Amino acid sequence: MKNNIFRNIIGLICFTLIFSIVSPSFAFASESQDADLISPVNPETGSVYEIENDTEFENLEIVQDETTQIDDISPPSIDNEIEAQPYALPVVPLLAGIVIKKGVEYVVKTSAGRIVKISAHAADQAVDRKITGKMIDEALTKGSKYVDGWSGERIGWLEGAPLNQRTAVLLNKNTDVIDTVYDQKEKKLKWLKSNWQYKGDIK
Repeated sequence: MKNNIFRNIIGLICFTLIFSIVSPSFAFASESQDADLISPVNPETGSVYEIENDTEFENLEIVQDETTQIDDISPPSIDNEIEAQPYALPVVPLLAGIVIKKGVEYVVKTSAGRIVKISAHAADQAVDRKITGKMIDEALTKGSKYVDGWSGERIGWLEGAPLNQRTAVLLNKNTDVIDTVYDQKEKKLKWLKSNWQYKGDIK
């Protein structure tokens, strides 16, 4: 009987010693497993947070690249736009101020605001006969109006001009083109008094 009690005591002591040695190992192993589940660190692949941060950084770089490409193809700002400039019409010179040259046609404006064309033939006559643009202008704006009874041409002639400046200016009957200019001291019989009008076809 005593032997059985003694054996039981010895067995209990041994069990207690074994349990005291093994129990901390189990506790440490359990804590290690819990730590592995909680910790964001993976010993093989590195930190979970680092992976997530790297992914976010890559996504940010992609967004920035797309934004840069959109900016590159965006239209220029309003400040760089070229303002539309109004189209300037050619200036028609005044008939009284031009210097007539041979073989040159001129589109000119009289002092009354009428636009006429001096033909190359009339320009040749003006140079040969020393007729100036001012003399032609005065014949058309201040002179009397006639129509040639034979050709139908419209005539401007200033009777009150000095004798050496009395000029007959003949315009085509169908267009405001000066066909002929010449010195004319007196009114011709074939000239018929008229109130002819400009055609307005020369621009």
